[in-house]
Amino acid sequence: MVYGRLRRVTPAGAASAASTRVTTVAVTLVVAAAALSAGAPPAAAAAPPPPPAASAAAFAATSLAPRTGRPALDAAAAAGTLPAPVDRQRLVKLFAALSAAATWLTRPDVYGVTDGAGGAGGTFPRAGPLDAGRPAAVVTLHGLGGSGAHAVDRLREDLTAPTLRYTSLYGPSTGTDGAGTYRSWFPIGSVRLNQVPAADGPAGAAADLAAAAARIDRVIAATGVPRGRVVLVGFSQGAATAIDYVLAGRAKGLAGIMLSAGWVPRPKRAATATAAAAAAGLRVAIAHGRWDWLVPVRAAERVAAALRAAGATVGVTRYSDDHFFSDHPPAEEALAAFVRSVVPP
Repeated sequence: MVYGRLRRVTPAGAASAASTRVTTVAVTLVVAAAALSAGAPPAAAAAPPPPPAASAAAFAATSLAPRTGRPALDAAAAAGTLPAPVDRQRLVKLFAALSAAATWLTRPDVYGVTDGAGGAGGTFPRAGPLDAGRPAAVVTLHGLGGSGAHAVDRLREDLTAPTLRYTSLYGPSTGTDGAGTYRSWFPIGSVRLNQVPAADGPAGAAADLAAAAARIDRVIAATGVPRGRVVLVGFSQGAATAIDYVLAGRAKGLAGIMLSAGWVPRPKRAATATAAAAAAGLRVAIAHGRWDWLVPVRAAERVAAALRAAGATVGVTRYSDDHFFSDHPPAEEALAAFVRSVVPP
């Protein structure tokens, strides 16, 4: 769920790269341990004691036992055998900590300190104005633990020089989600290998996704170019956020959307008539690694089906790579070609 693996190095830089990796591993382990410690609730408040059978119904009616709509889970919550939402985030916190530590050590934030709309993030700095004619913009959403500056960095390396001459790059950075996970767009529920993630509703995912949608709108407005010349790009959790943005009916008029290793965060949320009208004709390119062990490749078909149901025109490409295929040359070339096709000079 991080934004890309470490950059490839030449033989001449191998020694330096090896040293960097050793340092990265050491620091990430320290950060991960701190994250797990911070994510664990105090012993005294870890979880309410299981209520007596006679009071199970009363317990289920309190805010401590979120309603799932499924009797078996509700009964488990009433019996005190389900962890609180924040407890289910510990593995997510570990992923975020490892990703953030690797980001801090290997890809310093050398790009803009704002996202163009008054928030933290990254923008591609320019010595002068965009080429005259028809300027365009790309707004990119980073993965769990990443940052806007690094997402912009990756885009700058993937897009061609002629495209960059008329295209601005914006990468907002998220803060802390409702479950207390740093650099996370919204809380993710229980994480298991080879299972498609889902948003953690009881931990506040709906509010976080609404806030993320409003943030996307502000950044798009700050680009200063028409929405029809703006491309939204998302990786992993950032892609999931972009998908929810479309299904919420917020993507009207955008030039296109590029999604890498994403998933539908709220799979039970059907596209409304408003969303379908807003996404009608929207061009969406979905990319996914065949060997993705964090977000199974089958998630791509679910995304495609949901967006097609909302009226979008969707294409799916599977690459012979894992979750972190942003350095895969064919994927880089496809991203550059897609951007240039939906916002030509």
